[in-house]
Amino acid sequence: MSDRMLKKILVVISENFSNGVRADFITDTQIRRAYKLRYGGEEIPASFSVTNFIKKVSFYYGGKYYFVTALNRGRVFRLVDKVFNAGNMIVYYDEFFSHYRGKLTDWHVKTPSVLGALLRTNDSQYYFSDKYFAVNKFVRLGDVIEYKVRSLPAGVPFTVEQIHEQLSYVPATEVEQVLSNPRKYTKTIDGKYLLTEQLAFDLSEINEIRRGLLSDLKNDGHAIFNVQDFPNTLVLNPEFSEATIRGVVFDRFLSKEFSRHGNILTAHGAAAGSSNLLKKFCSLRDELTLNELNDRAKKLGILRQTTVIDAAFDSMIRVSKNIFVKDKFIRFQTSAIDEALTPFVQGRIIALRDVTSFDEFEPAKDTRGFEWEWNIYLLESYLRKVSRKYKFHTSKATNLVNGAICPRDKIFLNYVDLMSAVVMQENIPLDTNSIDAFLIERNFRRSRVERLSTSIIERAHVMSLAI
Repeated sequence: MSDRMLKKILVVISENFSNGVRADFITDTQIRRAYKLRYGGEEIPASFSVTNFIKKVSFYYGGKYYFVTALNRGRVFRLVDKVFNAGNMIVYYDEFFSHYRGKLTDWHVKTPSVLGALLRTNDSQYYFSDKYFAVNKFVRLGDVIEYKVRSLPAGVPFTVEQIHEQLSYVPATEVEQVLSNPRKYTKTIDGKYLLTEQLAFDLSEINEIRRGLLSDLKNDGHAIFNVQDFPNTLVLNPEFSEATIRGVVFDRFLSKEFSRHGNILTAHGAAAGSSNLLKKFCSLRDELTLNELNDRAKKLGILRQTTVIDAAFDSMIRVSKNIFVKDKFIRFQTSAIDEALTPFVQGRIIALRDVTSFDEFEPAKDTRGFEWEWNIYLLESYLRKVSRKYKFHTSKATNLVNGAICPRDKIFLNYVDLMSAVVMQENIPLDTNSIDAFLIERNFRRSRVERLSTSIIERAHVMSLAI
């Protein structure tokens, strides 16, 4: 067999199996057919064993044969030595292959995966992973990057591109991923980076804020972090945004004592849902105004009035439109108050606002030594939390105190069910205009909602059939 034909066979093999071929897939027939097609009908002599040739000119790794001769393998190893001797500690296959594509292709190393397989077979001092090779197995990209960063002028922000230029065999995306670790690197307003430890901090300012946060945590069960100001530390680090400085301060000085949930800080292991935090805030208060409640809810990111009012009702009594009081302070003479409600209810469903006089109601006493005057808000709280004979229904807890009172033994799946029942009770015509006019005028609900009215009509028809 001539050297010329052997080289042509190797060309055919490398063209058709550039990523190697499994040992159990090798057949003479495959190669012979490809050779004949490649060289215009020329055939490999029948006496020549293609399989044996493949094993001779390839290297075996991971159940596959890769078609790189011993001569070319030596060339690749020497190239790797040259790259490492130039001061590189870590090299990624794709970057290395891209840099030396011409040479590697000539040596029949036609893809990065072949390069990786070849390097894994090399009995050398170097370490080979799935995507990179390094001077030894202890090399970590983060350590390499930090070494490069520390060679730059201290305290001067740097870019991903600057580091990538010094690590030409590492993808820029890998560099950027390492630099995105806020515990080690901090991003400037214009997209550069600095070692976090090189930022300057006003420790007295940070300690004062820390004491305030701990006080809030003790008093409220949580603290609001995004309202904290760090003016002195910001002046010391003009390249960084306030949000960035706040994040670094938390990671470096506060993370051991607090858990951070967006802008909310809690004790480690504490429930962090906004609604739970608002309930906790209320539970730690003896008294709370509506403005204070709404302000705290806003800082927690709670916008739904329903969630706000429900959180307060969890541990408080609403004694007026603007004041909530810890429920342990309020004492009701339940039986007497229930009896005072009976003339209004008379076994029916009525609107909360149908109770228009509180003259017969026993006083709501505060254990701190005074009484609260009865009003529609206090009545709602009483029905929600205390009454044994009656209960309160509404679609949403709001400041409008729309809703209904009914005997406790009446069971409704939801507020639509109750409104359907009251429509039937009052013999309201089953059309949307009549229903809307009645429910809104009588303060069962706030506004017209076509879909809701349709549901009430449908439910009322079902109730009428059951009578």
